[in-house]
Amino acid sequence: MSLAVALLASRSLVAQPKPKKRKKSKRSKLQRPEQPNLSQEQQAQQDIDAVLRDFETNYVPEIDKYIEAVEQEIAKPGPSKRKGKKSAKKSDVSYKQKFEYQYLYFNESLLKLLMKLDSVEIYDNQDLRAKRKQCIKTIQNYLKKLDSYKPEIDKLTKKGL
Repeated sequence: MSLAVALLASRSLVAQPKPKKRKKSKRSKLQRPEQPNLSQEQQAQQDIDAVLRDFETNYVPEIDKYIEAVEQEIAKPGPSKRKGKKSAKKSDVSYKQKFEYQYLYFNESLLKLLMKLDSVEIYDNQDLRAKRKQCIKTIQNYLKKLDSYKPEIDKLTKKGL
């Protein structure tokens, strides 16, 4: 009997693999929390509000800063034309190319927001339809504002090259 007890004790001392814990991805944390018993219209309202809040908090201030920086760069006097040495520096080129990259980033991000709004089902509710339409128009106005600076951004990028 002591041999059986010793065998059982030795088995419990042997390191057994611990069950692996599944790590939750960051994506699962970012998903909207479960709301109990929301109607489809309430859920659509929340989706529209979430997109609008995301736009106003994350994109509007950044786009405004970007447009201000572009305007300041446009207002700067161009380098004097001298024969011989080139006055453009490589740091200027990458700085000006940053404008192009940021333009593309903001443009793509706003288009993604429009796609999210497009995926919201409004269930024939005219109030939701009007709210979604207003949100779309607001985002489209910022897209138009960005697009109006595109020729100047292209000029700045070409000057740097």
